[in-house]
Amino acid sequence: MRVSKIAVVWSLLCPLAAWHAHAITIVPTFVDASDQSWTDPEKTIITQAIGDWQNRVLDNQTINVSFDFTHVGGLDAPGSYLAEWDGNINAFPDANLYPWSAGVTQVVHFNEDLMDPTLPNHLEFTTGTVMPTNWDALSVIRHELGHMMGFTQNFYFNDFSGPNQTDKWTSHISGTTFDPGGLNVHMNNATDLSHLADSGATAGDLMTPSLTNGERRNIGGTDLKMLEVAYRYAMIPGDADRDGKVDFTDLVTVARDYGQSNATWDTGDFNNDGTVGFDDLVTLARHYGQTLDTAPLGQPTAAQLAQLTPALRADIEAAFAQVPEPAAAGLLAIAGLVLLPRRRVAHGA
Repeated sequence: MRVSKIAVVWSLLCPLAAWHAHAITIVPTFVDASDQSWTDPEKTIITQAIGDWQNRVLDNQTINVSFDFTHVGGLDAPGSYLAEWDGNINAFPDANLYPWSAGVTQVVHFNEDLMDPTLPNHLEFTTGTVMPTNWDALSVIRHELGHMMGFTQNFYFNDFSGPNQTDKWTSHISGTTFDPGGLNVHMNNATDLSHLADSGATAGDLMTPSLTNGERRNIGGTDLKMLEVAYRYAMIPGDADRDGKVDFTDLVTVARDYGQSNATWDTGDFNNDGTVGFDDLVTLARHYGQTLDTAPLGQPTAAQLAQLTPALRADIEAAFAQVPEPAAAGLLAIAGLVLLPRRRVAHGA
């Protein structure tokens, strides 16, 4: 079992564009308690947080997650928290475990004791401004789903066949630094490698271990980069090699497999219809030059496009012609030449 909580911080003081064909589908189940039932406004906020992740992680998979209630005490209770992600592994289905793998169950528990709106401070379910004395449920749900997606140590292993299992998350951490020499992200501490340090460049990030009342936090570029490094998620339409940018290498992949069936994301099928076709080329053109931090901007050079066949260059020209300025401008100009703080681990049988 893998558990993650977002903690309470009491204070008296007070994105990437969505893609029309997201691939991750997160299916919620709402479990009522004997003394608490999910309301439609609460379900709406959970659905919005789910949509935020669906619009960013584009792998063609389905994750089932339950949302339920628990009592862990109010603001002053020892170990109190706002919400907790609980991941369990009931079977080891293959050598690569992901949130959608068979045998994995996902649950997010909410602390009923901090959901009472009559309290002077409580977990507030709203899409608007959060009251300065309350905690934002939308941020909390985004955070816990982030743990489900992979911000967790010693859970999503690469290899169950031998004694030396490789954790896809902590294998990228040296000491308390994630991706040293690359992203150089500081984690919370040596015993909590599932949260980011709430200081320096990551102060106030969605995936720090606590949330101050009155704040709203979004899924950030650093969060996405870390998940991509650890799990090779597809996060930008057109990024066939999942390296965080759409460039000529991805265009070459589409060119190599153009017209092929039984295709996957890695061979250029970005709309999950099983083939690499003109629609996939248009998708790549719309996002050409995009990274996890920047909007689409750029185009292949004449020298690069000269490496492709004339027939394919004609389709590329047509695809980029559908892209608004400025991303297609350069290509069209050369078209005549070419185209919460504590965690525990227990694996149950």
